[in-house]
Amino acid sequence: MACEVAGDDYDWARDAGPIYTFLGIYVAAFQAMEGMLDQILILAGGWQARSATLDRLARLSNAEKIEATISAAQRCPRFQRAQELPEWNSRIKLLNESLAAERLRRNSILHAKYMLRGVEIGLDAIRTHWRRREGAMQVDQEVLSRTRMDEILGEMATLSFELSQVHLQLLHLAKDDPEEAAEPDAGSR
Repeated sequence: MACEVAGDDYDWARDAGPIYTFLGIYVAAFQAMEGMLDQILILAGGWQARSATLDRLARLSNAEKIEATISAAQRCPRFQRAQELPEWNSRIKLLNESLAAERLRRNSILHAKYMLRGVEIGLDAIRTHWRRREGAMQVDQEVLSRTRMDEILGEMATLSFELSQVHLQLLHLAKDDPEEAAEPDAGSR
C-alpha cells in the first residue's frame, strides 16, 4: 500500500499490527464466550437431546443464545440447585445485561470501518460504525489507542470470567437426567 508520508515501500502490516492483533483476540474471545453459552444450553437440554440442541443452536443468533441461556439459568428445572443460591437471580440479571452490552459492542467492532491512515506516524486507528436505528442514522466512533484496546480486552476478560464461573456452577449443580444416571443392566456389564 503506497503512502505519501512513508513512501511506496512502507510496511503497513507492521504499524497496523496492534489493531489486527486486537481484532483477532477480540473475535476469538467473543467466540469462546459464545461457546460457553452453547455448552450451558446443551447441559440444560441433557445428553439425550444433545443432537436436537446442537441443531437449534446452529439456527440461533447470539442475542437469542443469550436470551435462552439466561432463561435456562433462571428457570430450567435441571438448574434448580443453582437457582436456590442467594443472589443467583440478580447475578444472572447482571450477566444478561453485560452479555447484551458486549454483543452490541461486538457488532460495532466487527461491522465498522477502520481509518488506519496515520498509524505509520504514531496516530491511533479510528473505528466508525454507522447504523440505522428507529429510522435515523447513528454514527458510533471510537479512537482505538493501544490503551483503549487493552481496556476493551480487559473488560471482555472480566465478563468471560464471570460467564465461566456461572457455567462452572451450573455444571456442578445441575441435577442428573434420570435417563442418563440410570444404572446399566446387569447383563451389559
